Amino acid sequence: MKKSAMVLAGCMMAAALGAKPVYVNDTATAKPRMEVVFLKQPQSDNKSDAALLVTYAPEGVEVFLVDGGMPNCTALKALLDLRRSLLIQMGKQDEEKNPDYKLRFTSLVTHCHPDHIGELVSNVLRNPFFELEDLYLPEATALPTGGNYLDSHNSDVNERIALLRQIRQFQKRADIHTVPFATREEISCEGGRIELYGPVTDWGRGEALQYLIGTYYAQASPEKRKNDVPTAVINSNCVWYRFVFQGKSILFTGDVMKKARRNDEPFDRMLDFYGPQSLRSDIVKYPHHGILRNPAAPRLVEDLLHDPERSFVIVTAMTAWRESVPALEPYHVQVRDASKKDVRFSISDSELIELP
Repeated sequence: MKKSAMVLAGCMMAAALGAKPVYVNDTATAKPRMEVVFLKQPQSDNKSDAALLVTYAPEGVEVFLVDGGMPNCTALKALLDLRRSLLIQMGKQDEEKNPDYKLRFTSLVTHCHPDHIGELVSNVLRNPFFELEDLYLPEATALPTGGNYLDSHNSDVNERIALLRQIRQFQKRADIHTVPFATREEISCEGGRIELYGPVTDWGRGEALQYLIGTYYAQASPEKRKNDVPTAVINSNCVWYRFVFQGKSILFTGDVMKKARRNDEPFDRMLDFYGPQSLRSDIVKYPHHGILRNPAAPRLVEDLLHDPERSFVIVTAMTAWRESVPALEPYHVQVRDASKKDVRFSISDSELIELP
């Protein structure tokens, strides 16, 4: 009887503490490969960004979500679909509604504007089927709060705080990493690596802030500067993420600013500081969804694409598509519109293949 009581007590304690998670990522794959999906966003969200990268290897599956888009369940559905497919491979499709079977993922945030992290805050982090391993994001700006600028437009004092709060509440095991200014870091993954490029400076203080004001808002009213400068600062403070897998590379540039046709804007300074040889890639997401259009096109093609005729440029804003394509046509670049449908690629045996 004592033994039975002890067993019963142990079972009750285990139930109270919760079962140990089973990770669907522990699914071995015979042939290493990476799949990349630039996720289509609903038309009403237009400029929303999200991309999912999955590496398959004999040791298991690694999942990376770049940004996440607006809170419209697009990235949520992509993660749930991936979890379901891995459960099927495990022969555990009956466990789809069991939260003990979790999908681990890493979140890579270019910046904290709501069209890039809203989905994380509202839908993904609180979902019991997922476990966040690591979060990477830029350092917070030192742009003064209150006074000359609207705090409501400074996402580092709003959305960033909401993101970190959700992690503390729902993803207590996660490690949070800030990418320092003017710093290159690297994450190893099976078959490749992820390179992290911090913004060259904090555009919310000192000379850099005055540059933004003088370059983009010299003729603007005080009210417009009060509204728009915080947005421009956060855009300029983007981390760039570059995935390298079996010799092929994918570059995410966030919303870094370039629109005045100068050679020293935030986009140019990232290129000059880290060097085209480090950044050049086979797939490049057009900065700021494609909104930058003509000003960014020459340097994007010349300095960021390995081979303009064989590389791909991804535009993610429906409204930018009509103007981005003509700007890039003279360079014979392959441009894909991720606002109309998911844009998919596979990398295997050192080949980059566009999927239907």
